[in-house]
Amino acid sequence: MDVEDTAFVVRSISARMDKQGKPAEYVLVLSDGGEEPLDPSTLVIDENNVMYCRVKNGLEKARLLRPAYYQLCSFLECDEAGQTCWLPWQGRKVILCGREQVVGTGHEI
Repeated sequence: MDVEDTAFVVRSISARMDKQGKPAEYVLVLSDGGEEPLDPSTLVIDENNVMYCRVKNGLEKARLLRPAYYQLCSFLECDEAGQTCWLPWQGRKVILCGREQVVGTGHEI
């Protein structure tokens, strides 16, 4: 699959759990075969509902392929109304707010 809008794509995402069984780190597998931790604060969703993150020490933008997107979604938690969703990470909530932004890693779980 060719993706022309980024130099890298995220092929898959897995979670490494802490001693309490909560996600401590999310690991990306990139199109170049490399693995690196996800910085959830870099996640954005564009106007076409495509998710991106920053990789290579924040220097490059990477598009999440559909399997990686679904893997990431499996880690999301949402409020009862389904209006706010977040990614639990290192004892915090990274709130996914929608188009071209993600807010905060300071919301304590």
